[in-house]
Amino acid sequence: MRLLRAIATILASMASYVLKAVWEGGQYVLRLFREDPPPAQAMPVIPQVEEPSPEADRFMPTLRRVLRAYVVGERPAPEDLQALPPVTRDWARVLDQRQVQMCLAAADDQLGAHLRGKQPIRGLIPHDKESVEVQMKARNSGQRAKLEARAEARRKREQEAPAP
Repeated sequence: MRLLRAIATILASMASYVLKAVWEGGQYVLRLFREDPPPAQAMPVIPQVEEPSPEADRFMPTLRRVLRAYVVGERPAPEDLQALPPVTRDWARVLDQRQVQMCLAAADDQLGAHLRGKQPIRGLIPHDKESVEVQMKARNSGQRAKLEARAEARRKREQEAPAP
């Protein structure tokens, strides 16, 4: 009998515990809905999405064709290059392979925001004349250094080669 009474006591206390937990949870939910919402100033500000510019929309397909040609190692069509603004044309020329792939992977609105300077894409050079000129100078100096190194290696080989 004692065992049955102990089991009944345990079951009764478990039922009251469950009922109490459910009741308190329900009260908590009701309090959430009864309270006034926070003032509008405390609400987070949702950034306004900028409308894409018609100019960017106009040459975006052309820019993508030019970038696709660069990524496969081909020369873009001359009419596509002429259709791009000069800064964009030069910008596309100085991108390395990884950056071209990043541009092709980006959505039109992301790429357009980067081109307008509103939201830069990480790892991609800025779309402005100064950044393009810096990249061109760096690329030219790097190519010049490679050519000088090749010429020096050729001179050494010629000096080391036995005379016939």
